[in-house]
Amino acid sequence: MEACSKLAGKLGLAEESADWMKRSEDMLEKMLETFWNGERFICVLDETGEIVDEESVAIHQAIVLGKRLPQEIIDKIAAALGDPEKFSTVNGFPSLSMQNRFYDIGISCGAFSLGLIHAPVQCLMTVGLYNAGCRELALQNARNWCDRTLEIGLPVTRYDLMGSETNPFEGYVKIYPRTLFPGCFGSWGAAVFLVLAHLLSDGANVQI
Repeated sequence: MEACSKLAGKLGLAEESADWMKRSEDMLEKMLETFWNGERFICVLDETGEIVDEESVAIHQAIVLGKRLPQEIIDKIAAALGDPEKFSTVNGFPSLSMQNRFYDIGISCGAFSLGLIHAPVQCLMTVGLYNAGCRELALQNARNWCDRTLEIGLPVTRYDLMGSETNPFEGYVKIYPRTLFPGCFGSWGAAVFLVLAHLLSDGANVQI
């Protein structure tokens, strides 16, 4: 919506530009009213309205809005992502808080979002934190993820052979038992590596 507002402005369509910007602001306000509980964002089941109170990394993804969020919310998201007991690991941000009762990165688990470290999450969270002013935390995570990528290769985010006794990535569970860095290498991880490496070298020019 902001992009449409800017585009309309460049075309000289002042009324349309203002309308798109208002829609953007209204959407942000509605999101905060509906999903922010004062401490963190929550998930709500659409059919029943039931609150799903689990600390997945997904509830912190609003950080991609950067400075559009109130400072109080930015601070609380940064505190959660920077907590070494929850999301801050030497390999990047996991998909689920390490304190969560469902956290499980074992080979036998096979779950996509119970703690595996996904390449796109590193991009969204890290650049969002940087644009929100949390630059030290953002650059530290970028450095951690890029360093591990240089060590083991370009990860996408999941195992093709999950559950197999011949899984070539099984060793990583033993080496990094609480911070698994998934294998399955490809262009997804490469793209994220380029973004984060650029952030480390010239962060001021990286925007979402």
